[in-house]
Amino acid sequence: MNEFQTELDIASIDFNHKLKTETAAIIEASNSKVICLDMFSNGLISYLSKDYIPAEYNNGCIICNNDTTFFTILKPPKDLFQKIPCSEFAKKSAELLTHRYNTDIGVTISGISSFPINNNILNQKIFLGYSIQGTQTAKILECTGSASTTNTQLINGLFGYLIMLIKKYSLEKTKEKKYG
Repeated sequence: MNEFQTELDIASIDFNHKLKTETAAIIEASNSKVICLDMFSNGLISYLSKDYIPAEYNNGCIICNNDTTFFTILKPPKDLFQKIPCSEFAKKSAELLTHRYNTDIGVTISGISSFPINNNILNQKIFLGYSIQGTQTAKILECTGSASTTNTQLINGLFGYLIMLIKKYSLEKTKEKKYG
């Protein structure tokens, strides 16, 4: 059992390193400025974004823990905010970020978390909003486990989807230029 755990730990470290490297490389290759709005992880995304997004492309991470900070910092239209997060809110707030802060990519994180149950197990529904090259999309993560496990799932999902979406929209733009 100990050998298996060691192999699993090494595989996790290797995956995390590959995810960081690939995220940084694709952001740099796409020459895209990125800004994040964190309304769920209490600053975890802000803390880790420096490891995934190269400094020259990282326009920052805004942390809003409630609707008051959301309205104070972002000054959005009144109808944008929703007490219960959803995909539409994730997309619209990501779009707001890109326009307000003149960036290429806006990423938002919002969600709903259960109270810890049985051995501090959390159930979370996390809404990730992306605005990339004028296109908005949302992804939903359903995370279950300890706080450490769900944080890892959030980071992997957030940056994994970001890589996938940059590749997708960069390819579409390339096809438009080539055949348009």
